[in-house]
Order: sequence, then structure tokens, then C-alpha cells
Amino acid sequence: MNVPLILVEHHTGDPSDDCVVAAELHAVLQGIFSGGAAFSRIVGPQTDQDPNAYQHVSACGTLMGNQWLWPERLSDLSADPALEFSETGVSGPGGGIIACNNVVAPGLSVDRLMHGLQQKHHVLHVRVESQGRGLTAYLQRSGLQLSVDVIGRWTFDDYCRPRLSFLDLSPLELPTNVFSKIYQAGDVAPENRRARPSVLIVGEEQRLRRQYPALLAAIGDAGDLLKMKPHVEIVSPRNLEAAEAEEAVHATDAVLLPGGCDNSQVDGQIRIAAAALRGNTPTLGSCFGMQTMVTAFVRERLGNAGAHLQEIEPSARPLTFVQNPGPNGSIRHRLGAKTFTVLPGTQARSIYQSSLGRERMHHRHSLALDLWQPLSEAGLIISGRSEEDRIADVIELPGHAFYLGIQGHPELSSSAARPHPAFIAFLAAAAANSLS
Repeated sequence: MNVPLILVEHHTGDPSDDCVVAAELHAVLQGIFSGGAAFSRIVGPQTDQDPNAYQHVSACGTLMGNQWLWPERLSDLSADPALEFSETGVSGPGGGIIACNNVVAPGLSVDRLMHGLQQKHHVLHVRVESQGRGLTAYLQRSGLQLSVDVIGRWTFDDYCRPRLSFLDLSPLELPTNVFSKIYQAGDVAPENRRARPSVLIVGEEQRLRRQYPALLAAIGDAGDLLKMKPHVEIVSPRNLEAAEAEEAVHATDAVLLPGGCDNSQVDGQIRIAAAALRGNTPTLGSCFGMQTMVTAFVRERLGNAGAHLQEIEPSARPLTFVQNPGPNGSIRHRLGAKTFTVLPGTQARSIYQSSLGRERMHHRHSLALDLWQPLSEAGLIISGRSEEDRIADVIELPGHAFYLGIQGHPELSSSAARPHPAFIAFLAAAAANSLS
């Protein structure tokens, strides 16, 4: 039996939905056919340039659409520009999955794409529709109603992860008896819950649920491993005053500070980080989140109330995070998977279980070198470092319930089968705080 060629058309508008079914069906093909199956994604001529939709950091060092989260999580693929093609540039592999979405890329013609592929291949056309907070996939047959051959339905859990509720592979002429053995992405989380700590994520609900679900998914992964179901609340940091930050932190068991490209969120994040620092509340920061954690520490523990990031307030003193110098006075964009040294005897070492850590980086500013010694003297440890101790990749605060910042994006390395250890440690600290 040859690997079929399946065009999966996601007629969905959000990155949190896009590529889910394409990735799931690719995982199915990988499990059935020992030789594997190809995967490619079609991008249209009018691709949305909203920067919030292009925050998925590939290991190879490019920013890609957020929908690549699902092929990486669900089918062990690696996001790579080499897997993306224009409508006219794809000829179709011998067999596998071709994913497309003419809602995200409105200039794309699925009919024209299908016609071109059919000149060389026998192609199955699967169309995916959003239905409430779920997805339904149909086998699209020429001249028949869309609802004739339903091949699968998915819902999304509290952490934006897809969960299979129905699957019938027979319209695709694939063996159905092997599916239960190879399918893992939709396994239901354990029901035996020991604790349900609350986690406050500082960001915008729309972005975190509809555009960049990786953080929520990583929380769910770690919760499953620990047999707990964290309660997540999302608060916007925009125009957040100090008193409001104190109240929000006081009401939660742990704080998660995400990265992003919206500078209007930074001041609110710093206020939340400062409140968590004062209140001994477990805190995990990712990318920008690490930077706001350090800035809060400089203000609170070093007494520099005017400290700020160069990216936000270039005239501030001291500047906590400054431009990465590049050639000819340029700013160096540190992008892609990077390896760093992890100091012995630190919390980071217990998390990474190695003298080396590796995370996907996406930043143009790094911790100012002239702050390293004052921070160390005040108790903050730079426990992950690289480039001959010139780049701070992980910070932590011994004696605090949990105060860990990672310059990279650990959420992008998490999956249901392999939760990221930083999220596991973070939720364990949150659970301990909820029971104290």
C-alpha cells in the first residue's frame, strides 16, 4: 500500500486551530507507513504580516507562523522554511500531507492548487471547519455535499490542546485497526488530581488562546505529568497599576510572565514581577518575562527605581537589558536554538539535568554586563550563560519559593509526551504554595 497524498485545507482563521488536523493526519501516516510520509505547507501571496502571528521560533533560526506549533507537537516535525511552498511552487510529494489555509492566506486558491496537483497525483482533499471550540474534518468529494464523509472531530481542552472525539479513517482508505495503537496526541489527561493550583498569566487573552497557545499547552503538559489541573487566569498588563498588580498576585498561587512583541505590556509585567518578588510567589519568566523579572529585581533589591529596558526607555539609568552588538553598529538578532552553560549547584542544573541547556532564542537585547556583579551580590544568580559569559540565558533567586527566568522560549520545546522540566518545576512550586 502506497502513502496517499492528502491535501488538508484548514478553513479556520486562528493559528490556534490551523494545521491541527494536518499534523494529526501526518502522525497517523507516520505510524502506518514504515517509510514515513512527507509534510509541506502552502503559503499564499497575501500572508498576514501581524507580528503576533509569526512568533514561532524554529530551531534552525527563523521566525515562522504560530501554526507550526502543532506539526512540532503532534507529529515530531521541525518547523523549517524548506517545508513551505507557494501555490505554484509545490509539485506534491509522492505521498504525505500538504497543508493549506486560504483564510490565513486569502490570496490562495484551493481549487487551483487541487487542479495542479491532480495533474500528477491522485489526491484526497480533506477540509477542516471550525465548529464552536472544535474542529470537524471532512473528505471533500467532487459533486457531493461537504457533510457526507466526516473523518474526524476534535475539541480543545482548557490548555488549548486538541483532543480527538471521533475518527473514521475508512473514507481515506487507511487501515483503522492500527489507529488506537499509534495515536497519542489526544490521550486524555489523568483524572486523579492531587491539587489544582492557580496560575496567573500576564498577557492578552486573545493572543494567548487564539494566536500563541504554546504557553497554555506547556502548562497542560506539565500538569498532566504531575496529575494536577492548574486553574489559569489571564490578566492584561496594560495600564496595570501597582495596587492592582499586588491584588492580582495575592490572589494566585504562581505567576507566568510570557514573551512577546508588544512593548505596551512591559511596565505592567514589571509591576507583577515586583509584587511576586515581594510576596514570595512562584514566578516563571520566558524571554521578555525574564527581562521584566530582572528589571523588577533591580528596582526592588538594588534600589534603582528608574531602571528599565533600553528597548522601552533608552534614557533610563540603569539600563537593565541592552542591545546585542552586531557588525558595523547593527543590533544582533539572536534567533534559533542556542546552547548555554548551566552552573552546578543551581536550580537550573536540577531542571536541565546537565551542564548544558538548550532553548530557542528570539531576542535583540541581553542583560547589561555591568549589572552582573551587583545582581550576584544581591543574591540573583545568572545560572545559565553563553558566549564566554557575555549572555545571560537563565536567572534564578535562591531562597525565593521559585523565581526563574529563561531568556529563550521553553514552551516551544514542550509536548504531551515530554513536558518541559521548567514548567514541571514551576507547577510543583505552585502546588506547594497552594497547600501552604
